[in-house]
Amino acid sequence: MKKIILIAFSCLILISLTSCSNYYVLTKVSSFGDVPPQKTYYILHSNNEIQADDIEFKWYSEYVDYALAKQGYKKLNDYDSAALLILIDYAISEPINYTVSTPVLGEIDTGVFETKKTIKKDGDETTITKESKEKKIIGVTGYKLENKTEYVKSFNIYCYDLIEWRISKKEKLYWKANVKTTNSSDDLRYSFPYLVYSASFYFEKNSVNQREIEIRKNGSAIKKFYDWD
Repeated sequence: MKKIILIAFSCLILISLTSCSNYYVLTKVSSFGDVPPQKTYYILHSNNEIQADDIEFKWYSEYVDYALAKQGYKKLNDYDSAALLILIDYAISEPINYTVSTPVLGEIDTGVFETKKTIKKDGDETTITKESKEKKIIGVTGYKLENKTEYVKSFNIYCYDLIEWRISKKEKLYWKANVKTTNSSDDLRYSFPYLVYSASFYFEKNSVNQREIEIRKNGSAIKKFYDWD
């Protein structure tokens, strides 16, 4: 991946991302056999209408290429020479609106009264005064309603055998990964590097179940992975 793009994007993240300090990414990866040792691949979007020269596709696929290269994969621009076909897709949901209730604290009555007795002497006269006061403690006096909006971002990647397809036209899937995260940003670009990073832990492996991976936003691990300075 071109380092200049990664540096520019890392600056964009530093400036634009707010709220939560971590990404929580749900990852499910399934493996169905050993990948050929040469690991050469041709990459396409799973939507046939999105061509390989599509600007948006090229932007997203560079992150995928970068992650695959770390696992020993080699991208080829010649379909007929590649041993594997990598299909990817990515999406962001419609806004999910909901309301969060936050307790408001204050003093509340307990029903328990404390009596204070005051004795005052004036010569031969004694005055006794009693004052009762209800004991109060901290409690919830109401709720503050806050409207929230979140978006689900998803990334899917599939690795197929191209050699088998050329010979027999039979589909052979080596592995696939399905990844998603939910946060308040309405731009998929901010989350996408984290989705790819999360999936890369399990390329060619079985995650068995869906796993939640916590990734520190702009943390040292992801900076090192993408060489963000």
